[in-house]
Amino acid sequence: SEKAGKVLADVLLKGLQGNRPVTLVGFSLGARVIFKCLEFLADSKGDNAGIVERVVLLGAPISIGDENWEVARKMVAGRFINAYSTNDWTLGITFRA
Repeated sequence: SEKAGKVLADVLLKGLQGNRPVTLVGFSLGARVIFKCLEFLADSKGDNAGIVERVVLLGAPISIGDENWEVARKMVAGRFINAYSTNDWTLGITFRA
């Protein structure tokens, strides 16, 4: 997920999507890819806060305490939604892996 997040961040930084902000939606490990992409955007040079307009993470295997959510949130200009269920067994197994 880290490598894919870096590739996604590179694509967004190069402007291959055009000159408009994007909405990123990810489920499970795809949500983790988006989170890593936001971290790479924060670490890269320049003002990259306007590239991503909205983010929706569904069932992301990301720890609340271990990850830097503030950095990722600063890269999103609009809404940042993290949807998950505490009763999701699959998510719990994926997170442990």
